[in-house]
Amino acid sequence: MEDSNSNIGQKEQQFKESLKRLVKRLDNNFGSFMKNIKCNGAVELINPDNFSTIGLNIKVSFRTEMETQSLNGQVQSGGVGVKSANEM
Repeated sequence: MEDSNSNIGQKEQQFKESLKRLVKRLDNNFGSFMKNIKCNGAVELINPDNFSTIGLNIKVSFRTEMETQSLNGQVQSGGVGVKSANEM
């Protein structure tokens, strides 16, 4: 039993390392793409140690003078807040 737990731990660590490398490449490529269109962008791995809450944080800035911010349902390309259907 202890041997299989050790094996699971090793596989989990290998997966996390591969995922971090993949997200790093994605971040580099996304950042380059955004620079090509005179914007800024980044991709971050969030909660990498918890499989139930792991995710990606995509950050963008469509104006050079603004800092990047998380892309979500409340922020659109112009940086303007958007009301959801429930708020209307």
